[in-house]
Amino acid sequence: MLNYVVIDMWKPYKDVVKKVFSQAIIVIDRFHYVRNCIWAIDKVRKIVQKDLPYEKSRFLKKNRKLLLHNRSKLNDEDKIKLANLLRLDEKLRLAYLLKEKFMDFVTTNSSEAEIKLNEWLELVKIYKIEQFSYLANTISNWKEEILNSFDVPYTNGCVEEFNNKIKVIKRNGYGYRNFSRFRNRILHCCT
Repeated sequence: MLNYVVIDMWKPYKDVVKKVFSQAIIVIDRFHYVRNCIWAIDKVRKIVQKDLPYEKSRFLKKNRKLLLHNRSKLNDEDKIKLANLLRLDEKLRLAYLLKEKFMDFVTTNSSEAEIKLNEWLELVKIYKIEQFSYLANTISNWKEEILNSFDVPYTNGCVEEFNNKIKVIKRNGYGYRNFSRFRNRILHCCT
């Protein structure tokens, strides 16, 4: 029987899993590498936005979410706005192409995943956009674990939800002096 452990892209998690569950297959939660790609294109957008004249900068900021959406799901009006956004700057256009290629990799099946990932990594080398080069380095370091995520439907979303609930409870309580009360509150809210 195969055992899987789904983790975030944080090296100490990987080290613990290898030490405690040496036979387990490590899987990176899809949300985390997709989020890193979204952060990369948003960083590029912010850099480009700073150098634009006021009106163009405002237009880019107002329509920034169009850069994040799947192009095939946009209506005609939004596609025109997106085309106008991409005409503002060549670096932004290349970053958008890298984002789209990455999302194409994310939605592929497991048999083609490695091929598409390698193609994307080559494109990043060609385009030389710093934010995506950093992302490509991260993806390369976690390549095996990321490709494992295409073989199984597992996610750590439930754990992330509980962690978020605990943070909200702690924030709403302005901290707890009594640990047993804090623990009881968590158990009450998470059942």
